[in-house]
Amino acid sequence: MKDITHSIEKAISQNASWRQGFSNVIKKLQDNGYIVSFWENEENWASILLDDSLIGYMWEKYPLVFIKSQYSDSIKSLLNGEQPVFFIDVNEIIEKAFIINYEVLKDYIDCGLPDDGFSAEDFWFVTNT
Repeated sequence: MKDITHSIEKAISQNASWRQGFSNVIKKLQDNGYIVSFWENEENWASILLDDSLIGYMWEKYPLVFIKSQYSDSIKSLLNGEQPVFFIDVNEIIEKAFIINYEVLKDYIDCGLPDDGFSAEDFWFVTNT
C-alpha cells in the first residue's frame, strides 16, 4: 500500500486560485482530445476519459489528480506550466493501493476510507460531496 498523505497535504497547502486553474486544466484537456465530465455545483471531482474509458479523477477543491499510470506522462507533459498540480499514479482506478493518515488530514477528509487500503475510486466517492 502506498501512503498518499503527503501528496494530499501538498495539494491542500497550495494557496493559489485553483478554481480558475481547474477550469483552465479542463479546457486544456478537452482541447487535446480528452473528455472531461464535470457536473458543476453537484460534484467536486471531474472524471477524465479517453476513448470512453475512465483514466483519472481531478479534484475541484484542491489541485490533485489521480491518473492511470499509462497516461501519466502524457497528462503531466500536457499540464506542464499550469499552476502546480499534484499527481497520484494508479495502475487501475479501482485497485485498492492507497492508505492515508486520518490524524494528519482529519480537517480535510471525512472518515469513510478503509484502513486496510482504498482505491482512487473509493477516495473519489468519499470526498465527492
